[in-house]
Amino acid sequence: MVSDGCKEHLDDRSHGMTKNQAVAITSILIAVGYAGAAVFYSDLIGLNIDFLNLCPVCPEIFSFGSPLAKFIGQTILFGTLNAILLAAGEWAVIGVVAGLRRFWPCSS
Repeated sequence: MVSDGCKEHLDDRSHGMTKNQAVAITSILIAVGYAGAAVFYSDLIGLNIDFLNLCPVCPEIFSFGSPLAKFIGQTILFGTLNAILLAAGEWAVIGVVAGLRRFWPCSS
């Protein structure tokens, strides 16, 4: 049974995040996904940034074309995949945490 203090606490709290907050989180995760791919392929445009773990889905691809064209194409293609997986993974974590919060008793 829920005590009066706990019930008031539950009534006062927000029942989730707003649509704007969800859009902001998703936008940030998508931007990080594309940035990870851009950093991974940055050596094609003369920047040698060694953070290979930023895009776990990005393979080393040897293809024809100018370095800039390869950088743009591979960043868009694998950045999209990276962003989808990053956003899905992070939203799964948020969902698990939100689900587990139901099992914790109220704290004043």
